[in-house]
Amino acid sequence: MAVETKKFLDQTGTGYLWSKIKAALDQKGAVDSITAANNSITIAGTAADPTIAVRLSNKAGNALSIETESGSEGLYVNVPTADAYSITKDTTSTDYAAVYHLTKNGTNEGVAINIPKDMVVSSGTVETKASAGDWGAAGTYLVLTLANATNDEIYIPVGSLIEYVTSGSANTDAVVISVDSTTHQVTASLTDGSIAATKLAADVQTTLNNAGTALQPSDIATGSTNGTISVGGSDVAVYGLGTAAYTAATAYDAAGSADAVYAAI
Repeated sequence: MAVETKKFLDQTGTGYLWSKIKAALDQKGAVDSITAANNSITIAGTAADPTIAVRLSNKAGNALSIETESGSEGLYVNVPTADAYSITKDTTSTDYAAVYHLTKNGTNEGVAINIPKDMVVSSGTVETKASAGDWGAAGTYLVLTLANATNDEIYIPVGSLIEYVTSGSANTDAVVISVDSTTHQVTASLTDGSIAATKLAADVQTTLNNAGTALQPSDIATGSTNGTISVGGSDVAVYGLGTAAYTAATAYDAAGSADAVYAAI
């Protein structure tokens, strides 16, 4: 009787072969265990079918999330567009010098920043008041308008801006100052005979001193002896005068006497 050779595995043989293959596959690359390295990973499931997932912190302010939209799955952080901040100024400021706003993305944020008006003068005029009023007595005023919330006006009498002066000199002073009470014009005059030589310029003083020592007519007189003149009380000889200059006419013959004697010879 010949032995029949089987060309195909029956159910028993197939089961046996699969058990051997599976055992071999289980031994190849088998992982004994999986352990998370830090708290950002969670391990779940069973030893034969473990699962690994990312752990998200539940701390307030955490913007990390898991995106589930198809084609965009994965960890996702929503980074918001940066806000645009700016400062704007109102076109009208009413009771303030200026009003500013902090804006965020074109919208005002917080309260307005009001810049108060400074206490400076915005304008000024000169006005003459015919009668008394809030400004004071009738008269001419300098009116200053302040740059404050109520545009207050300040009235300053023009007369108070001028400090009038009076003369402190007497009529006997060398220089007499006069102030006209109506026009407030100041004039000065010199008193006759009041200027001392010491008040004059040096060269003028020298000229006057020379004039003071110059000979006057009263200083010149007839000398006490013939042929002299008296200068300041002292005799001074007159050069060129001989004795004939002061000899009496009777000491000489009369004119023509010589001719008469010659004719008689």
